[in-house]
Amino acid sequence: MLEFYRALKRHWEWLALALVTLAPRLYLLRVFDIELSQDGFEAVRTLTIWQTQGLGAIPRELVDRFILHPLYMLLLVVLRVLTPTSIDFYFVARLASSLIACVTVIVIFELVRRAYGNIAAWAAAILLAFAPTFLWESVAILSSTTFLALYLAVLLALLQSRYRLAALFALLASLVRYEGVVFIALTFGALAIRDWRARKFHRDDWVACVALTLAFPLTLVVVGWAATGNALQFIGAQSMAAIWLRVFAPGDFWNRGAFFITRYPNVIPSAPLGAVCILLALRNYRSRATWLFTATIVLYILFFEILVWLNYTTLEVRFLMYPGLPLLIFSGYGIAMFSGAVIKNSRTFAYAAMILFIAVLAWFGYRDGTTGMRYLYNSYASQREVADELARIVPLNQPTNMLAYTGVAGALNYFTQQRGLVLALYDFRFAPDDVPERYITEYKLRFVIYPVGNAFVKAKFPYLAQFETQTHNGVTFQPLTQFSTSLDNQLWSIWSVSY
Repeated sequence: MLEFYRALKRHWEWLALALVTLAPRLYLLRVFDIELSQDGFEAVRTLTIWQTQGLGAIPRELVDRFILHPLYMLLLVVLRVLTPTSIDFYFVARLASSLIACVTVIVIFELVRRAYGNIAAWAAAILLAFAPTFLWESVAILSSTTFLALYLAVLLALLQSRYRLAALFALLASLVRYEGVVFIALTFGALAIRDWRARKFHRDDWVACVALTLAFPLTLVVVGWAATGNALQFIGAQSMAAIWLRVFAPGDFWNRGAFFITRYPNVIPSAPLGAVCILLALRNYRSRATWLFTATIVLYILFFEILVWLNYTTLEVRFLMYPGLPLLIFSGYGIAMFSGAVIKNSRTFAYAAMILFIAVLAWFGYRDGTTGMRYLYNSYASQREVADELARIVPLNQPTNMLAYTGVAGALNYFTQQRGLVLALYDFRFAPDDVPERYITEYKLRFVIYPVGNAFVKAKFPYLAQFETQTHNGVTFQPLTQFSTSLDNQLWSIWSVSY
């Protein structure tokens, strides 16, 4: 018991941060009682098929999930095996994300405490705990929360000059998300600068880092070959990005590229303060940490701009957290610098102003995060009504191929399975641009679930906005029912097709 009290006294900050991080997430798990991401639905569906039917039964479009996020999927596999069948795995996996978020907040606290002191560490940790996209991702089944924990672990290891450990964390981060390759580059850069300044080549460190780096592409090759028979499948696994950019993104590179320069306040309310504080830190506090965090921002912006140029990424707001996280750290530095200047005159006023400012920023983050979650929840929960309509039309317990918008297909599959429907959903986005009807005949689709006004759908089948019998390129579309879902007020139409 004495040892427990000693540990509690030594690490009370960790406990406090864990409670501050976990409490709102437990509340959100109760309020939003279904998964809040299409990726999460697909991940659980993949595991379910693997567990019940074997690897060979996993559809081709779900195999890419293992190729894109091999380590994260492995963690989910282990969690699925350990979870009793009587417990809802969706809840278990979402709770695991929330617990990982607690670890992530503690890691950023330790990182910033070593870089800029205790006040900056508290500020950065609280701001991260309530950052909008981080709040959402940590109550959903997404790889980003695990990735951010490893992201910060790399920076902490580099700050302590533990290069081999940094290389290991960079490898693990890369196997969770490809964006981790930036930290492989950062680790080699830090190692090179260390040896150049010391005028000494540390062979053992380089050998270890090179070996860990080579393990990344080797793992992708092995996973791709084992899953699909194609060792280079990881190159094509991001093909959806090009489709997304063509439909949703601005037409020219400069407008697309501006996304990763100008949109950081969307994910970090304190981003403008952080941008100013980068300049202040580079002028007044040119420490190892300052250069490390600045290099992280620069490398990530370059990385994403290259991906935009290659049509190899989507312009999702949550991706801004990767180059933007150091802005949050610099915001903590700025808050600490301000309080340090004011505290000389009035300690009480300085602490009160600092706490109020952090609380306001945290509230903005929580508000924006929960607003986005409410939108997603309404979109996914509304699929209950779509499933009810389909149950009146589609034969029960019979495999049926359908054309659908798969942005909400995970939720639709979840609810239709509860009603005894066996659906195979094919995505509008993969229909060829020239003759999209060929997609229907090639895959023997029997029904179309059409969300009126959806950009992907309009790009391929604009004429289905007219609710009347139509024939195009040998395919006849017969309208069956049209309705609006109550939670999101989305207009849907269901069609039968013949050819």
